[in-house]
Amino acid sequence: MHRINRISLTLMAIFGLLPPLLGQNSFPYSLNMTKDLALGGSSFVIFTSSYVIQRSKPVYSAQDFEHLNPASINNFDRKATQYYSTSDDHLRTYMLAATGIGGAISLPFMAYTREASPGGAFNKSNPNKIFLKECLVLGTMYAEGLVFNLGANEWCKKFIDRARPYAYNPDLTYAQKSSQDYLSSFYSNTTALQWYTAGFIAKVVNDWCPHSSLRYYVWGGLGAYSVIQGYLGVRSGQHFPTDVITGAAIGGVTGVLVPALHRRRPTTESSRNKISWTYSPGLGVGGNLQFGAVGRF
Repeated sequence: MHRINRISLTLMAIFGLLPPLLGQNSFPYSLNMTKDLALGGSSFVIFTSSYVIQRSKPVYSAQDFEHLNPASINNFDRKATQYYSTSDDHLRTYMLAATGIGGAISLPFMAYTREASPGGAFNKSNPNKIFLKECLVLGTMYAEGLVFNLGANEWCKKFIDRARPYAYNPDLTYAQKSSQDYLSSFYSNTTALQWYTAGFIAKVVNDWCPHSSLRYYVWGGLGAYSVIQGYLGVRSGQHFPTDVITGAAIGGVTGVLVPALHRRRPTTESSRNKISWTYSPGLGVGGNLQFGAVGRF
């Protein structure tokens, strides 16, 4: 019983403190049929075509790997050929999964907390409708950018044959080097998805809570976290620094751009002060038909 009371008090504290931290701004996004058909449709075409169009990759023999020379790599990328770690490779994948799960939990929780606060939608006649609509909008937005990132990365990996850094490592066996995607170094898909998800979450929090100091911690925390995740891509021997930087740039820009394209149009002073008139028929004195006009500012 005491444990239940402690849990209840904790939940009350969270629900009580989060609304002031997040502010009481309205949901900043909306879907538009024309815009979303263009964005979602183009992303879907890029994604599907990258898998429909087939191109066979070269197959390296043991002698081919021996002829790979780290000296042919530019100075900025060359040191990555000395790294190899399966544990770092697994860790960066787990970090990406944690970011995705965190966003899938935190953004709906933000919506629920804000709507459940005093004056929120949960205190109105239909408590679930607005919350579910906000979750649907966020999910649709994220899916559009996710499909684009997956398709764009697959196109690059299909047509750009760049050996991964571990392929240059003389300490690895032929079996270790000749994995299925050893010529798919450019660019890092895991890094792109990490920065896309992080940028998307940070941008949504920034737009939803523009007056809250919480957004600075979200930007900084997710940025530092994503840098570490990208660094592990280099330390694992899976990618060169330029692979990671390119993935971070494409993913991060997409993560910020998708929410920006879905922002609601702000209400201008001119539209707020615009006069509209409503005419309604009625019966006047003596039963004569007359019309009344009501001005709305």
